[in-house]
Amino acid sequence: MRKNVLFVQNPRVEAAAEVLRRLTEVAARCGACVCHGETIDEAGIGNQMREADLAITIGGDGTILRTARLALGAGTPVLGVNLGELGFLAELAPSDAEECLPSLIAGDGWIEERLAMLVAREDDPSAEPLVAINDVLLGRGELSRVVKVTVWIDGARFTTYLGDGVLVATPTGSTAYSLAAGGPVLDPRLNSLVMTPIVPYLSFPYPLVLAPGASIRLVVTTHHTATLTIDGQIDLRLRSGEAVAVVASEQRARFLRTGTPERFYQTLTRRLRPDHFWDEGSDGSC
Repeated sequence: MRKNVLFVQNPRVEAAAEVLRRLTEVAARCGACVCHGETIDEAGIGNQMREADLAITIGGDGTILRTARLALGAGTPVLGVNLGELGFLAELAPSDAEECLPSLIAGDGWIEERLAMLVAREDDPSAEPLVAINDVLLGRGELSRVVKVTVWIDGARFTTYLGDGVLVATPTGSTAYSLAAGGPVLDPRLNSLVMTPIVPYLSFPYPLVLAPGASIRLVVTTHHTATLTIDGQIDLRLRSGEAVAVVASEQRARFLRTGTPERFYQTLTRRLRPDHFWDEGSDGSC
């Protein structure tokens, strides 16, 4: 039994409070110990995560990404209840969640493990590496000017990109910004990262799928600041000469699933079609 259940709510989603109320009532009736937090309180959620057997997010993909980063160290599985637009990472619609929650708390479902990344700034080696579930972008700063980024792979210089930036994505992130920039879709079971240039100018224009375990070093070689963005949610400024190291984490992001692994392919084209943004809910089922 998944005894301790942590609900993580996006407070900016109007419907989240009512969904939270209904789901916590269901969980309590199942005998679970229930606690909840909001995405704006990352420190509080991180502390609660250590005791949780399951984290249930109520929001969109951004809520799932925030929660999955906080859950990585504890190994807590995340179940996404979709109130967002795309819901690529979500497993259930709110109505499905009410029906499925008792069996999931009882132990049903299976755990999908996905690759995560660790991002370390070389100018601050004492700092804890940052976690990325989707992608890491080293790109333009506040000025609308191209950046130069020199890339090293496994200790060897690869190339220098001139353009809007360089994106490194996990298989999970390969269906997001990387895909929009021309990168390939990676099966989420793969252990490879994909590196995709963003609007390259007179530089290597192709995405590159890296071998499992490859290490990447990104060096800012422009004369103005660049921005390091993690999962589209964390921004840091880098100056010329500063560098970051990106590697796959030994720990995996864990998601509680109800469908089969093959459902990724069954839903891929539906979720990526333009009119999906006008659909409601997810295709989750028990």
